[in-house]
Amino acid sequence: MKISSGTMQAEIPMAVKGEIKPPNARLPPVSLRDKGAAVGQLLSVVPTVLFSLFRRRAFRRSALPLREDIKRTLIRSCAGLPLSILMRMIKSDKPEAIFQATRFRNTKAHFGIPVSTAHFSGYWLVKQPSDSRISGRRRVVMLWIHGGAYCVGDEFAGLGSLLRLAELATDRGIDLDIFSLEYTLAPEARFPVQQQQAVSAYRFLLEQQQVDPECIIVGGESAGGHLAIACLQGIARAHLPRPKGSLLLCPWVNMTNTAASFERNKCNDILVKDSLDRCAALALGPDASQDCRNLLNFCVPSTGDLQWANILPPRTWMNVGSHDLFIDDIISFQTIMAAEGLDIVLSITEGKTHGWQAMADNTSSKTYFNLAPGEALPPGCMPGSANMLLGLSWLLGSQ
Repeated sequence: MKISSGTMQAEIPMAVKGEIKPPNARLPPVSLRDKGAAVGQLLSVVPTVLFSLFRRRAFRRSALPLREDIKRTLIRSCAGLPLSILMRMIKSDKPEAIFQATRFRNTKAHFGIPVSTAHFSGYWLVKQPSDSRISGRRRVVMLWIHGGAYCVGDEFAGLGSLLRLAELATDRGIDLDIFSLEYTLAPEARFPVQQQQAVSAYRFLLEQQQVDPECIIVGGESAGGHLAIACLQGIARAHLPRPKGSLLLCPWVNMTNTAASFERNKCNDILVKDSLDRCAALALGPDASQDCRNLLNFCVPSTGDLQWANILPPRTWMNVGSHDLFIDDIISFQTIMAAEGLDIVLSITEGKTHGWQAMADNTSSKTYFNLAPGEALPPGCMPGSANMLLGLSWLLGSQ
């Protein structure tokens, strides 16, 4: 696939520039208290990491290689930092450098196109111009929702993986357009605002972009996977046609965080339960309605008002690492859906943590971006996007 930047404003009738302020435009200020807390925590990182590593390895409680154990422990040690600082640490770098990388020179497709409306905002990460579509090639549009526990992250998270996925799809005769939702983060917004924004973005694809629902995949990672399922609920309640499928990476299907794997994998994963509990409380808010509280846990069978057969699309594909805190909940979700006759596949990748696809691709993305257009990738480069392609291929019935 060949990619280049462009404006394409005429092709996006709902795009508004300069009139509507996108969500999360300004990060919250870092207070002196937050700075002090961050300094204190960072000063304690080295002794904390050394002590926890020694304790686990001395008593043979970790089967991880030492280097991997250190990396995961360091990531966990940052989970308790003030939210204002975490938002800055996790915010994606400006995407322009990626869009202008050697890999994507002299190309026809457009990317990084902003869309802002009164009801939602987002970006076309990659979009094929309508006048360049080749007859006979299959068009697929993915509504993608980023993770970050509803409190951090942005619409460009995992950009390299998504661009590579679009490239891999092109090699299989599929023109994959990816629209990434920029939902409002907590605590600036609480449930169900994010769900409403996601449904509005889906409606935009149907009504403004005239995309056939049979060509739409709703996908997301972590909290984005949770919001993707909430979006599917909203789609059903709005009596909109369901999408073709759903691609969920390590979805946060149960925000009560009580499964046994939270204890079993606490030293294997990069996530920390206390931090997740804090973010879940911020997303829900202290005065949440019962409808909002019902969004917390999707690991429940159908009820009178919640019929999964009417909510999930014809096919759903999920992946999770075996070291992920969420794995037990995701297995429960798949088991419940399968018992109700839904076509849902769960792929478990052994030894991997939460969000492993983006993390694995980040380590090789520089190599990928510097390759010439069409040049073959070295072995092991961008494995996360290759995993995502397996899910996309199954959803489209091309595997």
